[in-house]
This record gives sequence, C-alpha cells and structure tokens, in this order.
Amino acid sequence: MNSRLHFIRLLISASRSRSNGRETRRAGRDSSSRGFALVISLVLMVMLLILAVGLLTLSSISLRSTSHGEAVAIARANARMALSLAIGELQKQAGPDQRITAAADQLASNSKGEETAAAEGRRFWTGVYSAWDSGTTNRPAPQFRRWLVSGEQNDTESRDFAKSPSGSTPMTELVGKGSLGSATGQRVEAPLVQGELNGGLRSRHAWWVGDQGVKAAMAHPELAAPTDLAATRTGLQSASRNAVEWASTADGAPFGKLKKDNEQMPKVTDWQQAALLADKPESPRPLFHDLAARS
Repeated sequence: MNSRLHFIRLLISASRSRSNGRETRRAGRDSSSRGFALVISLVLMVMLLILAVGLLTLSSISLRSTSHGEAVAIARANARMALSLAIGELQKQAGPDQRITAAADQLASNSKGEETAAAEGRRFWTGVYSAWDSGTTNRPAPQFRRWLVSGEQNDTESRDFAKSPSGSTPMTELVGKGSLGSATGQRVEAPLVQGELNGGLRSRHAWWVGDQGVKAAMAHPELAAPTDLAATRTGLQSASRNAVEWASTADGAPFGKLKKDNEQMPKVTDWQQAALLADKPESPRPLFHDLAARS
C-alpha cells in the first residue's frame, strides 16, 4: 500500500514538473514576443519622427523659396518701371530739337570755372536746358529744365540739387567700382523713390540717364584724305578720328597697342565689349565716362 502511494506521488510530481516546464517555456516565448514588438514600435516611431522633420524642413524651404521668388518678381517689376520712367523722361525733356544737354560737372564753383560745383556722386548727372532762339542778339542765361535722374519733381527741377550733398535724401549707387575699377570721384548716385505695395511690402527704385554724346566713340571710322582746299579746311577744324590708343588712365593706356585699322573695332556694340580690345579686360574701366562704343 505504501509503495503504491509513493508511486502515485511520483507520478503527480512528474506531471507537475512537466506542467511547470511548459509554463516556463510559454512565459519565455511571451517575453520574447513582447520585447520584439517593443523594438519594432521604437523603430517605427523613429522613422515617423524623421519623416515629420523632413516634411517640416521641406515646407520651410518651400516657404522661403516662395518669398524669395516674390521679392525677385517685385525687384524686376521695379526695374522695368524705372526703365520706362527714364525713357519717358528722356523723350519728354530731350526729344525736341530746342533742347541742350550738359553734365553736372560743368557747373563751376567760381567765375574762372577751374573746379566743378557738383557734389560727389552727382558730377555725371545729365541736365537738360532749353535752347535760345536763333534770332536772339545777346546770349541769354541758360534755362534749366531738369536733371535726368529719379527723385522728387521739386528736387530734379532745381539746378542746385546737383551741388548739394545727400543730406536727408536717400540715395543709391548706380555706377560704382564694378564699372569704374580703381577710378575715384566718378561714381554715380541717384535718389531713391520709395513706395508701398499691397501687403505692406516696401518698393524702391532709382534711375539715371547718362549722356553718351559727351563721350568719344570707339569705332569712329577714319575719314578719307581730302582732295580739295575746302575739304582740307573742313578736316582741319575737327579731329579726323577718335584716337582711342591715346586714351590713358592712372595705370597707362589700355588701348595703346590697338591699331587704328583693327577690323574688330567696328564690331564693338557696347562698352563692355571694348574690354576685349584692351591690354587687360579691367584696364578700360576708369574710362567709363570718356569712351563709348557708339556716340
């Protein structure tokens, strides 16, 4: 009897041991499953965070690009408007034949005319004057009309406006070192005209009309030799051609090696192309206000 009870107890103990083993293995598998799910969840959260940051960065870049594009469009619109105003004012003031143009540096500071009275940055403003009648016995005082620059009407119609320093008038540089090189005292400033666009955006523009008629032409052809006395006398009253090889700056003569019969000279269409005929591309810059491709 005792042996049978002992055998039954052994069977119960073995059964319990197998049950405990199965439960332990099941618990281990459940723990492994929960750990793997946690890792997957963390990886997905990191990926979602990266995606969210990327989308936020992309949206901010798109907003900046849109803002920059709008600013560029406004700047180009202001430039086109300034160009239209400059051309319109040029046609209005200098279009009729009874008009004369002169640079502001012709304003003398004294009766001898040894120094200009024009302020720095305004020496090369183009002034428009009314011509006097051909039947006038005595030469009258010049009748000034306006300066061909942007600004308030009361300022641009005053000849003394080119003499005064900037003061409270906002100015911007239109011709500077990029065009003049090392030349000093030749930069050009113009008054800024300010406005306001829709949405509270500020709008500013400025323009200046330079007088090409006071510059020597690069591609002036050499005149033919005179054949009679009248033609000889006429030829002696003016230069036969513009000898650009003699034009000099503080650094020398940029076109000193240029021959007068150079076949490339007539092909020059603007001042920037003249640098291709010089000894160095940047050497003609100080002659910006002295030479032009056409005049």
